[in-house]
Amino acid sequence: VKILKDKYPAIKIFVITAYDEEHKKAVEDLGVDAFFAKPVGLEQLKKKVITVLASTDPRLQPTANAPALEGTPKAKLLFIQEVLPNEEDRLTPYLRDYFSDPSQAGGIYQIEFAHSVSQAQDKLMSFKPDIALINFDSFYETPCGQVASRVMESPYRPKEVLVFGLN
Repeated sequence: VKILKDKYPAIKIFVITAYDEEHKKAVEDLGVDAFFAKPVGLEQLKKKVITVLASTDPRLQPTANAPALEGTPKAKLLFIQEVLPNEEDRLTPYLRDYFSDPSQAGGIYQIEFAHSVSQAQDKLMSFKPDIALINFDSFYETPCGQVASRVMESPYRPKEVLVFGLN
């Protein structure tokens, strides 16, 4: 978090963890934009994302005459997670099923997966995602901060980059 905030001060960081209040103060002191204890409701997360992004995106800032945001979210999502050859990948099928069902995901999403840094670079160029989601729990060979830096520095950089963990 420190490296990302130092190198890319405009990046927004959300922490979702099972360590409720135990780590909240330490994480907030690092400068994260939102902290959630699991389980997190999608509406709660959606509202916080809009609130945080509205601080930098004038299209999301409410005005007296502007109608509320409506419609179904649509985006191209690229999940980046390292999967080693001897490792069973249980997360990809789960994410594919979840985000392929608009009633569950709350939107219509095109989804791609990259299971290595080189695949991520290729997918950024060919798929041109709106959002890249990097699973920091899965990276063993390359530090997650380095992966995020490569995504942010790519000429095909997505509109948003989110780093998440499941542990």
